Amino acid sequence: MVNMLRKLSKQGKDLLKEREGLKLHAYKDGGGVWTIGYGHTGNVKSDDRITERQASDLLSKDVVWAEDAVWSNYAPVNSLYQHEFDALVSFVYNVGEPRFKRSTLLRELNRGALLAVPQEMMRWNRVKGQRSEGLVNRRLSEVNQWVNFNNRYTV
Repeated sequence: MVNMLRKLSKQGKDLLKEREGLKLHAYKDGGGVWTIGYGHTGNVKSDDRITERQASDLLSKDVVWAEDAVWSNYAPVNSLYQHEFDALVSFVYNVGEPRFKRSTLLRELNRGALLAVPQEMMRWNRVKGQRSEGLVNRRLSEVNQWVNFNNRYTV
């Protein structure tokens, strides 16, 4: 089934929430950026606190830019299955659109090399040059979502 929507699915959103984790009080992420909720970084101050509902609302608003980044940068996006789109949105939500736009992952996608996506995703596992087990685990989860939710790659 081809993705005809430009939205993260409910299952994709649930997996993104799981990957991001929920923090109801502001904290500095591994890169030193003030963060709250499910990875929200916009205008967060050290003493901020929110509810779970507010965190979900922020995520719903925040994820729009990641959805748009996949749609505006990946030419044959209509050929993706929903779970593949969801995995890319999760990836972009984490690494940011500027880095996605310059990535080998995007170049591979745009040349039609869908089988290269897992390897390219796994390369994004560092914070400030240091390998992060948290990012390794996140990438493994995104790769699993990309590969195992379909039978595109079944022989």
